[in-house]
Amino acid sequence: MCKRQHCNVGGARTGTGAMTGARTAGATASITVGRIVSVAPFVTSALLCVLVTAQSEATRFDIIVRHGVVLDGSGFARYAADVAVANGFIARIGDLSNARAAEEIDATGLFVAPGFINIHSHASLEALSTAENMLTQGVTTEILNPDGGGPTDLGEQMRRVESLGTALNVGPYIGFNSIWVQVVGPDDRRATPAEIERMRGLIVAALEYGAWGVSAGLGYKPAY
Repeated sequence: MCKRQHCNVGGARTGTGAMTGARTAGATASITVGRIVSVAPFVTSALLCVLVTAQSEATRFDIIVRHGVVLDGSGFARYAADVAVANGFIARIGDLSNARAAEEIDATGLFVAPGFINIHSHASLEALSTAENMLTQGVTTEILNPDGGGPTDLGEQMRRVESLGTALNVGPYIGFNSIWVQVVGPDDRRATPAEIERMRGLIVAALEYGAWGVSAGLGYKPAY
């Protein structure tokens, strides 16, 4: 049985009152949200809680994934349930034996879970248009520029991602090593107070742009 929970999309509140970072992406075309390119060929929900109710014979959805075991990322125990999708969003979870859909997927013996996030991606931008190796493993989000590397101009990087096309969600880190090289250069020395302030400003600007965080490769020059 599916647990009875309340839901607000974009910041779901569970029945226990604990907040969960719920986000959905159902668009099939390229969109830019917070200046981070986001394309979802299918639902890539981090977590959705729904109020499970009885279904009428007339209820129809776009997709129903039936007979799977749901791992929803909430911390609750796994449970057997059907999952319905409508207009690119998870619409209902529970016993949907009386509901119908244009496409029905039999997930008997399989787990049904939100898309996984690769938080350390060395993906080639040219490969993101298909991302077959990631999608076949259930990964639906790639976070670029790990280990302190990557470009310092995230806007240019994301425009390139958008121009090449992407089959999944993409977001960037801002790399500390790259910022250091841009400001201090390759010299093995301490940064001056003025250089530190400049690096701070570049990192803050990148975070305000939409970077997911600051990456650092402490085992690579010049970080060590």
